[in-house]
Amino acid sequence: MAITIEREDLPEELSRILDYSINIKATDVHFRAGKPVYMRIAKHMIPFPELGSFDKKKLETFVDALLSKTVKGVVTSRGQVETSFNYASVARFRLTVFLSMGRFALSFRYIPITIPTPEELHLPETVKKVVDFSDGIVLVVGPTGSGKTTTLASMVDLINAQRKLHILTLEDPVEYFFEDKESLVTQRSLDSDSSDFKTMLREALREDPDVIVIGEMRSMEDFEFGIQAADSGHLVFAAVHTVDTVQTIHRIVDAFPPIAQRQIRDSLASLIRAVFAQRLLPLKNNEGVVPAVEIAWGSHIEKQIRENNIDQIYDIIKNGRELGMQTLNQAIAELVAKDMVSPEEAMMATHRPKELALLLKGFTGTALGGSAVDWLMDD
Repeated sequence: MAITIEREDLPEELSRILDYSINIKATDVHFRAGKPVYMRIAKHMIPFPELGSFDKKKLETFVDALLSKTVKGVVTSRGQVETSFNYASVARFRLTVFLSMGRFALSFRYIPITIPTPEELHLPETVKKVVDFSDGIVLVVGPTGSGKTTTLASMVDLINAQRKLHILTLEDPVEYFFEDKESLVTQRSLDSDSSDFKTMLREALREDPDVIVIGEMRSMEDFEFGIQAADSGHLVFAAVHTVDTVQTIHRIVDAFPPIAQRQIRDSLASLIRAVFAQRLLPLKNNEGVVPAVEIAWGSHIEKQIRENNIDQIYDIIKNGRELGMQTLNQAIAELVAKDMVSPEEAMMATHRPKELALLLKGFTGTALGGSAVDWLMDD
């Protein structure tokens, strides 16, 4: 559910801390009973004992101010609830209230009011090619905290600004709010607009969309819907919780029973338009994070998917710089070469450390001008 909370309606201690988190550009704020407030800044979790610590009773007053009695009861019975709220017209927060050792705990995720542009996010210029796609599947993948939701929103808003279409988003919950520009944008949230995600997916094709945005595809049913929607002429954007292009293709295919996998590979081969796999790395100046983005264009990996040579896709991407492709390691190494990211942080961000170590060998790095932007470390 999405709610609006006036700053003056919150306990003074809570509003003061949320204000402070916005000012210092924290992406997350955590409250635990008997512990200091923790905030995530440039991917680092930092305690702020000077902001105070709050006991069980005080955290319950925060929950009372944020949630209705009915929703608070859901936390007690199920152990967790998620919502989002507008805060003082300057920010939005995704709020998770859950139980920890029988006591309320709260986690806030900062969401900018305005949707960042690809330039503000320091995304590669080539991501703007998604505006030219009329159908097919575009995937943004990465682990928790890699900025998938923000990148998806930025790409979709490009289409919103340049094409006259109907864009339908299916989310759980809605995070970024889109303003209609050249397109009509319809946003549906699982918590308020449908009984379950499967129903919302089934209803989507009856709502006359041109572009369908799926907050995250997790199950065989989600993948099946995305493929069917793209196959029927829609452009589908979705996030997947995987580390790179190769693992993403394996994840989708392996979600189906063996008897169906050949057909799924054929469908994916013809429908996949792009895969963007990203990580967020702390900048050396500690003023934010910057994305490293693997880029794979579907037209260049179609044969490998169709012939079930999925592991060969990595070499296709690695050798495809002239085609506008790059591996995650190549993107990370470039950030180190530009002196934006330290080699130590780079090595912590890769799942292929030996290869990255070879790429980094001999780099001297030169400073890159420009200011960093804040990233929503979402999932």
